[in-house]
Amino acid sequence: WYGYSTIKPQEGLTAYTYSITRGTDHKLTFTMTTDKNVVGYVSGIEGDVTGAFGGYDAVNHTGTFTTAGTYTDGAELHLRLTFASASYGAPAYNFTYTVGSENAPMPQAMAVDETKDNTGILTTYDGQEVIGVLGRSFVAGKLYTLVLPFDVDAAQTAEKLPGSLTKLQNTIVKENGDLRINFVDVDVVEAGVPYLYTPSADVNNPVFTGVTVHKELVPTAPDSYAKYYGIYAPLDGEALRAITNGYVLGSDQYLYTTSSLVETQVMNALRGYFVLNFPTGGGASGAPRAKVVFNSHETETTTGIEDVQGDNVQCTKVIRDGQLLIIKDNRTYNAQGQLIK
Repeated sequence: WYGYSTIKPQEGLTAYTYSITRGTDHKLTFTMTTDKNVVGYVSGIEGDVTGAFGGYDAVNHTGTFTTAGTYTDGAELHLRLTFASASYGAPAYNFTYTVGSENAPMPQAMAVDETKDNTGILTTYDGQEVIGVLGRSFVAGKLYTLVLPFDVDAAQTAEKLPGSLTKLQNTIVKENGDLRINFVDVDVVEAGVPYLYTPSADVNNPVFTGVTVHKELVPTAPDSYAKYYGIYAPLDGEALRAITNGYVLGSDQYLYTTSSLVETQVMNALRGYFVLNFPTGGGASGAPRAKVVFNSHETETTTGIEDVQGDNVQCTKVIRDGQLLIIKDNRTYNAQGQLIK
């Protein structure tokens, strides 16, 4: 922790920051700034200190609090930072602070943007710890493809990307030839790996602290039927149309061929596209379709088929004469879980 954090807006606050410094007397001084004239205090330092911030005014909304006790390098403090007023209630934030970390160098801020070619800046910061600023916004309830150039732990993922984050797990071929692309929930972001994201609240340009940059993209390819690629630079219509067996995600969760896109189409950066291989023709028209599904919504998956007893088991899929069969314990079942004699 580097003595600085931007805390998620809550209950009407649109800006809230704090910092910690240590004087030559080894006392800690906390500084809090908000966009409202609220009263704040810090408590829980080693469980025995509580103090109100002073010095707020209607212009700067900044106050400070200095501890009575002194603290040496390496001491780990468990803190609670609270702001309170009649209008906003008293939300509190808990965090751990290591004394002396305020003297560590502040990570550089690295901004990546959906409209720009980010490959140059990622090369510059590759392997470095940064404050990652994501130039992209998301609307609650909609489905997005997403790839980030840094790992994000579970705590920051939950805070900065609220909602459902899912990773490609496997595919399945339906009896009519349609391809189902299965995604499963995850709680962390791996750098370079493409995901699908459905926010539970609007998200605007989130900031990720203390993350390490990795410039390499890591396509996801669980089997021979699907590969999922992320991009760090926009792709124009010509580049999209040139992708062999390429597909892009539509708002209806179906995937559409890149070859059918118009030349003026552009896919912005920090997104993903699919390359699919259909093993069968599919449907009366012979035109196969692909649709994204989620394991929590569809039980017909290839690595967790529900058998007739309802148990979630490991099994193997095969395609015989265009029909999907499931092999478990040397027995063969169809896609509906019925035993094949």
